[in-house]
Amino acid sequence: MKGTFYADHLDWTSYGYSFIPILANDPELSMDPNSSAWIRLEEIVNRSKLGNFTELNQVIAMYYTSQLGWVLKRTCIEVLGDISTTSIFHRMMADLKGYFDPDKAIDFCSAFRAWGSLSAVPTIAFQYHKFKGFDDFKVVPLFLSSLLESEWGPISNAPGADDIDEYYDIVMMRYNELKKRFGTDQVIVFNGKLFGVIPLANLALTRLSDSPFDRTFQRFFRRRFEASTGINCTALFADGIFQGLKAAEMIERFLGSSEAARYEDGVRYFFGHRIPD
Repeated sequence: MKGTFYADHLDWTSYGYSFIPILANDPELSMDPNSSAWIRLEEIVNRSKLGNFTELNQVIAMYYTSQLGWVLKRTCIEVLGDISTTSIFHRMMADLKGYFDPDKAIDFCSAFRAWGSLSAVPTIAFQYHKFKGFDDFKVVPLFLSSLLESEWGPISNAPGADDIDEYYDIVMMRYNELKKRFGTDQVIVFNGKLFGVIPLANLALTRLSDSPFDRTFQRFFRRRFEASTGINCTALFADGIFQGLKAAEMIERFLGSSEAARYEDGVRYFFGHRIPD
């Protein structure tokens, strides 16, 4: 059934986190050998929406289950990126050391980008240096740019084969600049600034066009804003096309509400609940 957690698997141009509950008699789900895992993952997401973050270790364990299909694995990664605690991310970074596993590396880098911690940048940059030749890693410069640059700049441009060392140095130089500015790398950043729900919403009002830069931002905004606030953002896309006027109306309504004042900059939230370390 379209719109369920199982059918959409967190499609950011569709229902996202405002998914319809999985139906027990869903004929497609009943044929899926991973049906119980899909149901369990939805249960964990729903409990997290209520502020219960105690079961997220089960999601990383689920990801490591070898027989899971890639769609379920990637959905686990999206959930981890949005909801994981700092301790789980540290475990994920440690798990990349000493292994040659490009599939796991790109999945984890995607989760680290969603996490947004400046502390993850060296790990993302190292994995890109290690696996640059793999097609899936073509997106990593945009991951790094979204964390470190206010607009597409040198970090967003994929280096040539002979320039990967120089590129790594550019990334680490920017990382160290931000670390010095904030006094630590244990901060959540976006576009080279301290992340916050309200700054993100204000930024979105300037990113409503159909330019490639804005289109890249719009899907990630929908994901990050809906995850943080729990506000249903389904109307922001129609047939995969971003609806700028509806987005502006929704954002302005949020910014004018008393609810907006509860969100602190530099803090990660899921459905309005502060995510613990």
